[in-house]
Amino acid sequence: MIYLQRYAETGKIGKEESSVLNHAIVNGLPYRFLDEALIGCQENYPDLSLFVGSVEACRVVLSRMGHLLPSPNYYPNELSQFLGREVWLGTKTNVIASMAQGVSVFAKPAMKWKLFTGQVFDESSGFSIINEVSNDERLWLSDVVGFKSEFRAYVADRELIAVSQYAGEDDADADLDTIKMAVDQFGNNPANPSTYAFDWGYTEDGSFLLIEVNHCFAIGRYAGISDREYYRFLEGGWNNLTSESV
Repeated sequence: MIYLQRYAETGKIGKEESSVLNHAIVNGLPYRFLDEALIGCQENYPDLSLFVGSVEACRVVLSRMGHLLPSPNYYPNELSQFLGREVWLGTKTNVIASMAQGVSVFAKPAMKWKLFTGQVFDESSGFSIINEVSNDERLWLSDVVGFKSEFRAYVADRELIAVSQYAGEDDADADLDTIKMAVDQFGNNPANPSTYAFDWGYTEDGSFLLIEVNHCFAIGRYAGISDREYYRFLEGGWNNLTSESV
């Protein structure tokens, strides 16, 4: 059974849920809607084959099924050659020190999903956000890189199935050779998930760099991936998430 989250704020499903709903209707797959307020009320989900919803909802549903969300792995060691910038682990203290020195730094949570959205911190912006972070919270820090065009690559069962542009110049084309090389390198490690998404972008000097890698849950659907392939992508990711018990 496919479960589709219905959001409390709108009383409706989102575009990602709608895509999976379209696929389910066309292919005769069983589905049901699940109101956001009721997600934590069920003790388990014995008939669930795929859940489509927010990060927090995924966390709750997985816990009811005896599973945990994996920790983020935005910058895998196998793909460091594609980053084109220094990336290191730090804390709130490092960010504030950079801001005080007038040095801009990009930061995002290293261990917790959606603690705050990754962003550039500098002397004029971001202090109210970083000030709310605990002193011992591990953060990914990196040099600031400006991307003029950005793309999402969807990988299912270690196969590149779609590339969608979501920001920047409309006529830009992703460097597919580089993406496929990264897919192969990441897939060489059997411990890595077989289904995932990663974002790429062109810098002002024309370099094509890896932005980050994401596990396959609560991943947005952009133009360029069909309902069928998006369903395949989410189904493969959900199978990854539910393959190990807590």
